[in-house]
Amino acid sequence: MVDPKDNLLIPDKNYFFIREVAEIVGVKAHTLRYWEDQFKQLRPARRESNQRKYTKKDIYLINEIKDMLHNQGFTTEGVRIALAKKHRETRQGQLPLQTNTPAMELLQETRKVLEEILDALK
Repeated sequence: MVDPKDNLLIPDKNYFFIREVAEIVGVKAHTLRYWEDQFKQLRPARRESNQRKYTKKDIYLINEIKDMLHNQGFTTEGVRIALAKKHRETRQGQLPLQTNTPAMELLQETRKVLEEILDALK
């Protein structure tokens, strides 16, 4: 996969309208609306007027989807699977919880007490 940040000239602002995103990525606005239906990872926020407001992160994701569909030969289902796999790998790559912190020790003790109560109720 290509880096989704490659070849994108994104203005320095926080939110973008669908028309702006379509121009930046090089697809039609109706394609973006279709992709929102197809890929659960693509869910731009909405303004009070119900207009979509895309972030830079959304634009990078859109560019990645476009690359997979148009350049790498993925099907829509293939993109769904690839994005889900990437999400799982990202979650697994997160740092493990530290078990020696006071908060974690309190949670472990609380769990132990709750398990004892549950056993007593059985």
